[in-house]
Amino acid sequence: MARIYKQKVTRPLPRGAVVSTNRHGELVARWINRAGEKCSAPIRIGRDGTHKIVTEAPCYYMEYHDQHGRLVREPTGCTMHETAWGVLQEKLRQIERIRAGIVSEAELAEAKQKAAPLADLIDRYVRHLEASDYTANHVQAVRTYLAELSEACNWRTLADVTRASLKKWMEDRKSDGMGARARNVRRAAAVAFANWLCREDVLEHNPLSAVPKANEKLDQRHPRRAMTAEELEKLLKVARDRPLEDAYTIWRNKRGGRLPGHLGIGRKRKNQADLRPETVERLQALGLERALIYKTLILTGLRKSELARLRIADLRLEDNPPHLRLQAGSEKSRQGNALLLRADLADDLRHWLTVKLQMVQADAQKRRHKVPETLASTATVFTVPGCLIRILDRDLKRAGIAKVNARGERLDIHALRKTHATLLLASGVSPAVVKTSMRHSTIELTTGTYLDQTVIDTALALDKLPELPIRRDDGESNSG
Repeated sequence: MARIYKQKVTRPLPRGAVVSTNRHGELVARWINRAGEKCSAPIRIGRDGTHKIVTEAPCYYMEYHDQHGRLVREPTGCTMHETAWGVLQEKLRQIERIRAGIVSEAELAEAKQKAAPLADLIDRYVRHLEASDYTANHVQAVRTYLAELSEACNWRTLADVTRASLKKWMEDRKSDGMGARARNVRRAAAVAFANWLCREDVLEHNPLSAVPKANEKLDQRHPRRAMTAEELEKLLKVARDRPLEDAYTIWRNKRGGRLPGHLGIGRKRKNQADLRPETVERLQALGLERALIYKTLILTGLRKSELARLRIADLRLEDNPPHLRLQAGSEKSRQGNALLLRADLADDLRHWLTVKLQMVQADAQKRRHKVPETLASTATVFTVPGCLIRILDRDLKRAGIAKVNARGERLDIHALRKTHATLLLASGVSPAVVKTSMRHSTIELTTGTYLDQTVIDTALALDKLPELPIRRDDGESNSG
């Protein structure tokens, strides 16, 4: 027999309640609630001896026998008797349909899942990504993309997630001027989310997989180019010298006001030479680090984020051949690959670690701390600034290298990775070898996206790549 009812619950005695005995000899609490109404409830003595009032839960529960004859008790989520009774009747109709073979339990379960709030499923998916060791940036991006699509496509429940709605969104955003790549990354997040729902048996098939991708080759907003050998040499020289040169120069505007060095390019300037020796040493080390950051990105093809997390323990400079091993958690592919280092780059890195140790020891002496004998293995090799792109822009301007060429192709930090692939491919190195060096999933990605045909005549093989010598403070330079 099916029924609805309210469960009895015990709660602490309300503040200001008066305990008395009714005419049946039972303990009763009387109090005035926040609305000024007089309330009363029977009292039950808890296990700890304290008085507790016995009240009804605000929502109704329902009790019924399911299609297998089992007794089920579950909340209706309703506070009104009529609404709760309607929920019970709907449940009984579903049971009758299952018994009559009109619908299966699996179909009803899928319908219930589709009616659930989509935000709850997105939260579950995000927790799955976090537990799967995806980077925090990736997880946050996926969360942002799915929230953006849910709002724009009016996805409130899983039933709203349709191929037509996502396809319309892709078309509308194209009309609004959104780039093909921006549309594709959001589409990819939605498709991956639906694939996960299929693996979790929430969906039988992915309704979004048939939505076509936007053609990124026809809609390149910020195409990158590779740098030539001559440009690379200029860039490294400027990066090595600019920190000290800027410090030695006072930049002034037309009225004589002083400007920061990076804002004074092309304006009046006045040289001065009153820097302290320790300041000169610090700026020389900063220039060496910046030049070596560029050189490492060019000769290894590392991404900026991977270089920023590269630890001293990841370097194998004394092995034969010298190489570095990326941490799986720091690499985009999460594989923990090893990358060979050219001999001159390995020598430059050894020299930099010596300079870095001297700086750490000098700082410890200044602070009167214990002077370390070696660098911590967990310390990062470089301090890669978050504003590295702005630093690169200033270095390019000082070197006289156009950031954007006549074809609209630009230089940025990731363009150094494209330079690495282009120089190797143009020198005759096998695409399969370059694919391994770049750690790409397909050769098509390597040759299609990372090959710049305009500089193909200037390239050399890995051992034939530009020398890229970095001048040291002792006047010497290292080349391969």
